Amino acid sequence: MQTVSFLSSHPFDHVQRGLDILRKMHFGLVRLSVEPSGSAFLVEITFQQRGDLAADIFLDRLAQLDGLVFQPALAGARTESRACPRPPKAAAAPC
Repeated sequence: MQTVSFLSSHPFDHVQRGLDILRKMHFGLVRLSVEPSGSAFLVEITFQQRGDLAADIFLDRLAQLDGLVFQPALAGARTESRACPRPPKAAAAPC
């Protein structure tokens, strides 16, 4: 299982899109959490990788959504966030 955390000012849009990406990749949803965090919302998605697609591909696809600020995963601790710039369409770089 892997967890991705990000801040979103539009959680309805970002959660829906993130879950749709998981569905299209045939990954399993283990846990979803959305909590207020200042003027934004902290979204945590825990998922189970299935099949041949790598978990990094899910992160790359999430990184293409505008307005997300990713949270580094360090043993479950919430640490200072870092912005994840939108990668160029030609080459999606992991965050």
